[in-house]
Amino acid sequence: MANTEPKIMAMVERMLAKNPDVSVGALFDKAKGMDSSIRRLSRRQFHARYPLQVKRRLGRALKAAGGKVTAKKTTARKAVAKKAGRAKRAVATAAAAVAAPAAKTARRVAPKRRRARRAPAAVAAAPVAAASTGLNRDAVRSEFMRFAAELAGAEDRKSVVKVLAGIERYVDRVVASSN
Repeated sequence: MANTEPKIMAMVERMLAKNPDVSVGALFDKAKGMDSSIRRLSRRQFHARYPLQVKRRLGRALKAAGGKVTAKKTTARKAVAKKAGRAKRAVATAAAAVAAPAAKTARRVAPKRRRARRAPAAVAAAPVAAASTGLNRDAVRSEFMRFAAELAGAEDRKSVVKVLAGIERYVDRVVASSN
């Protein structure tokens, strides 16, 4: 544990006994005036060595005596942060209340887009188009199925690339079947 000056510790104990809410800055400034070695410490280090230790001892003593530890933990900064947090939540709640009806209206106004349905005439025209180009649908389908089976059977990346590189072979067979 770091060395502490007994006279500084006693001063901190007296000040905290008088006013438990005294700021660390005030204690630090008074301690710097009492001992020049305190000037080398940062405010954080001073707090850890002196006020924090005193508060811990007081808390343990109160707990051992069966009393409640009533040290006030809320600092001014925390209180301001709490108020700011409440204000933010209030603004967010109000904004959500205003936005909720607008969001519902927006959903009613803009329905989800759906896929365009294929016209029945286009579906019926597909075999006719294939017949007019001279394609044998069964031969094309069987070539596609062979290609798919070979692609599915590829076990590693090298095999997949080999199947894809040979796609010209399938195209040639489809073209040959249409003649």
